[in-house]
Amino acid sequence: MSQENESSDVSVILTLERAKVNKNVIEGVHLVGFQAKNRVSPSKPPYKYKESAVRAAVPLYENQDVYISHGEGTKERRIEEKVGYVTNPRFKEGVGIVGDIVLNDKHTVTEALLWWAENKPDKLGMSHVANNVYDAKENAMVEIRKVHSVDIVDKPSTTDGLFKEGVIMDKANERQLENMLDAM
Repeated sequence: MSQENESSDVSVILTLERAKVNKNVIEGVHLVGFQAKNRVSPSKPPYKYKESAVRAAVPLYENQDVYISHGEGTKERRIEEKVGYVTNPRFKEGVGIVGDIVLNDKHTVTEALLWWAENKPDKLGMSHVANNVYDAKENAMVEIRKVHSVDIVDKPSTTDGLFKEGVIMDKANERQLENMLDAM
């Protein structure tokens, strides 16, 4: 690390993305984030989810069905599309909702999904099908009223992959981490 970098007051964000797969369970999956990539209308920027809405919605994700890709809104889905369910949803500060995905170990795509989780988790993500309350003045979802499913998709709106772990570090902690890594 250069002398110039050591004197900087800029914090560094260290991103750790690591699959925790136990048989047919993918642990710590990022289910819902705060910033969407989608827009309510072409004239508005992408909307956000209020932290209070996300935090209050955690219980709505327990035992929710997980499907491959989105269906047509809230219409009944084909059984072949259902691959698992969510368990242990929890709010994670600065991240949103994370939970564990229990996959049907007899489903034809389970092995492939586990491979993606372990090898390229940034290529898939989660996207919920939910009834939300939108506030146009804030350009934000202010309430998540009902969750219909949490689907595995290739272009999620509020997540950037299956996992997200953000650790904000100041320069002293960064040097401490570097020393620990050098000692390994």
